[in-house]
Amino acid sequence: MNNELKEYLDSFIEKFLSLKEVKQYLSLKSEIENSNEIKELSSQVAKAQKDLALSLGKSSYQDKKKEYGQVKLTYDTHPLITNFNVIKEEISSLVNELVLNLKK
Repeated sequence: MNNELKEYLDSFIEKFLSLKEVKQYLSLKSEIENSNEIKELSSQVAKAQKDLALSLGKSSYQDKKKEYGQVKLTYDTHPLITNFNVIKEEISSLVNELVLNLKK
């Protein structure tokens, strides 16, 4: 790779990683990965989803659907998950904007 291009890309990556939004994203991602509470909620969501799938066609389906909805809502509305999803959208918009500008 051309040395000048490599330096430009390294500089770009460094600047991108120093953006406030990117730092927040990485920080929240790390918090989520290290949160026992989030791990437990994620496990509960997976179990409820499996139970729901196994209850298809059975009389317990509606109960399992309700249980899954409650567990999923608890997970989705957890402050770490909510904040992470918001910042992830911001990062996605930034990346999309960069891609559009590159195509010009």
